[in-house]
Amino acid sequence: MWRFDSVPLAVGLNRISVVATDGAAARVAREFLVTREEAPPEPPVLRIATVAGRVSTPAITLEGTAAHSSGIGRVLWVNDRGGSGQASGTTSWRVPAITLQPGLNRLTVTAYAIAGATKSAVLTMELVTRDTTAPSLTVIAPSGASTSTSDASIAIRGTARDDVGVVEVTWESSTGARGTAPGTTSWGPATVPLLVGTNRITVRAKDAAGNIAWRAITVTRK
Repeated sequence: MWRFDSVPLAVGLNRISVVATDGAAARVAREFLVTREEAPPEPPVLRIATVAGRVSTPAITLEGTAAHSSGIGRVLWVNDRGGSGQASGTTSWRVPAITLQPGLNRLTVTAYAIAGATKSAVLTMELVTRDTTAPSLTVIAPSGASTSTSDASIAIRGTARDDVGVVEVTWESSTGARGTAPGTTSWGPATVPLLVGTNRITVRAKDAAGNIAWRAITVTRK
């Protein structure tokens, strides 16, 4: 049994011939073809210094560093929600103002080495916008803006809707009574005590952002 521990190879096709000769000078030859592929270039080292997270301002600064033995030719960025460009600088790069869209933004940064290798890194930023829209609030019962009754109390109920979420529905009477209605999106019935005469009842719905909607009804107790 024979072996060669180390046969040098050039990049590309290598033709290797092995010849065996016996004592009578008889020879047997065999040929092998070995292709050596070129090793992929070493990618750059890329670092994003900007910290991922949640922000409330629609523009951020994206910055970081990149390095490679051949040097860095350029650094590009792209936002999956829209927008792309080239950073200023190479080994120390910076994008002064990237516009974010509400919600999650996936920012991909790619460094290009002069030798041709590339390296990408991803930063995820979430733009949180403040909700300023009040919930929609409807009083279903009693059905009108004013009503009359001889009862000592009245049951009120209704619905409320909000894109962030309704957290509570409360009521307050001009008599000083107040309370919290059971339920949120479908609330009530809430029993409101009445005094003889005019009773003004204000219903308020509050969402998770603190926005409040209100409706008022007038109940006359006979």
